[in-house]
Amino acid sequence: MSNAFNFVFVSICVLEAVVIIVGNALTFCVFWSQRPRLKGTYYILMNLAVCDFLVGLTETIILACSEKFRETTAPNRSRGENGYGFWQGFQTFSSITSVFFLALISLERVYAVLYPLRHRVANTSAYIYSIIVVWALGICLAGIIFLKIYYAKVNEIAFVLSTHLSLFIALLITCASYITIRYRLRRTASSSELVEGRIHNQFSVEHSLRLSRTLLVVVAVSLILWLPAFFVYTARVFCLRCIPEPAVWVVKTLHLANSMVNPFVYSFKMTVFKDALKKMWRKRRANIEIVRPVSKQQKDKMSKEVALIFIAIYVVEAAIIVIGNTFTIFVFWTQRFRLKRTCYLLINLAVCDLLVGITEPIILGVSKFQGMTAAGRRKKGNMKNLWSLLFTSTQVLAFSTSVFFLALISLERVYAVLWPLRHRVAKTSLYISSIILVWAGGLCLGGMSLMELYYPAVKRRNVVVATSISLFISLVIICASYFTIRTRLRSRKPASGLMVQRNQQFVEKSLRHSRTFFVVATVSLVFWLPAFAVNITKEFCLCFPAPVIWFASALRLANSMANPFVYSLRMPLFKDALTKLSRRRERNFELRSVRKSIAANVNQGPSEML
Repeated sequence: MSNAFNFVFVSICVLEAVVIIVGNALTFCVFWSQRPRLKGTYYILMNLAVCDFLVGLTETIILACSEKFRETTAPNRSRGENGYGFWQGFQTFSSITSVFFLALISLERVYAVLYPLRHRVANTSAYIYSIIVVWALGICLAGIIFLKIYYAKVNEIAFVLSTHLSLFIALLITCASYITIRYRLRRTASSSELVEGRIHNQFSVEHSLRLSRTLLVVVAVSLILWLPAFFVYTARVFCLRCIPEPAVWVVKTLHLANSMVNPFVYSFKMTVFKDALKKMWRKRRANIEIVRPVSKQQKDKMSKEVALIFIAIYVVEAAIIVIGNTFTIFVFWTQRFRLKRTCYLLINLAVCDLLVGITEPIILGVSKFQGMTAAGRRKKGNMKNLWSLLFTSTQVLAFSTSVFFLALISLERVYAVLWPLRHRVAKTSLYISSIILVWAGGLCLGGMSLMELYYPAVKRRNVVVATSISLFISLVIICASYFTIRTRLRSRKPASGLMVQRNQQFVEKSLRHSRTFFVVATVSLVFWLPAFAVNITKEFCLCFPAPVIWFASALRLANSMANPFVYSLRMPLFKDALTKLSRRRERNFELRSVRKSIAANVNQGPSEML
């Protein structure tokens, strides 16, 4: 598919992932807060929400990014490459377990409707055992995929049919269960005994029937969204080219929507869920009304708990940034003779991101967390302005230099695509001068932030505007550069002649690198632009609450975290380095094992002689 289709599908997948994660997390919290009032059925619903949460977390983010950014389909890739097989197994585990929980819910509803008295006195252990069995079945079927990955002798058709047969059995159980419930509903509605009130525990039966109707809607909607993907994936096993790739991704988005709709159904059909949501909303409004008269400045302040959550996110992102970019610097430096001068730009970009990973979590996590608490404000004292400006200047230096290097890489790619011969004979001093110029620009912007400390006439707003203009110019350069490259891609002509073909091969290689760097720039800008807009807006209007600002900062940190993942998926050189390191580690492990066995035999020999 074209890049436009890729962008559309990735956007839909990301949007669905956000709704799935937020909706199912809210569902789990609501059911968990109401668990003293609820019975065993809701524990099954909580586990279903956990499965859907895993679907949103793994299937969309991992599958969408790893497949669509590689511009290939899953059947054409090596199953074990770059951990793809592992995430496919995890995806299958979460999706299949979700379907199994739907079947378990249908069986539980049949038992509740047909045998209401027995259902009321059923032990909690029966629900626990059922939940454990469902999770175990999901793990077993996911393990079949790992057998297919590491043991190529497993037949593809037999492997898929075994998985799909289990899902088909779960589908039959679900349909048969709700046919039985529907028959019971008709029989109950036509029964004169129920109307006259002569059935024992009539209220309990009616409540069970209402819950069964709600869960019937849940299961029906889930199956409607899930069945197209079930049939398409089964058909592709026998005929790979019968179904076009856009159709496959359409049914995949429907499959993801299966995990998205349950919270909406609960909010419309389930009284307990609606009451819990209303209580949460009223409590939030009451807290706002209580806090508002105390201090207007505390309106947008987050609690310590939320601040700790964001600090934990920053620490995790910082660890990934430091490890990933350190490894990136190592790979590009060891392979610099194969990449030539372009790798120096990538190394400097990785250094900037590494600087972000070291400084930014400390700036945003520690200093702002202290500013939120009374103890932290007391500790700052007279050093508040000094530390704040110092942290801000370091932050501006790291992020602005990173964006400047993205602009420099885009300009270098334009030069390589439009004038390939000149690019091949370009002097190394030109790259060194460009790198020095970029670092000088970042240092200037970082130094401007310190002027407020020594020159009170310089206002922070003016510094922010100047920095934002510089970053906006970089954004325009990046967009214009890759638009020029795209125009060049469309206007290419077939090569003729030996020398022209050699030149064409070099151009093709340069274009592949340009596509990779385009993905790097796009991913970085997607993560960076929200924080860019928020930081500019808050200087003129305090329109954003604190959680929005912190979330934008988390996305901005992800800008420095994403590049190593893009390199590992798009650059064969990077993947080869990963493979070599893995093989070297396995070889060292085998050598250590052999040495230990030899040492054990040597020590055992003299003892046997004695």
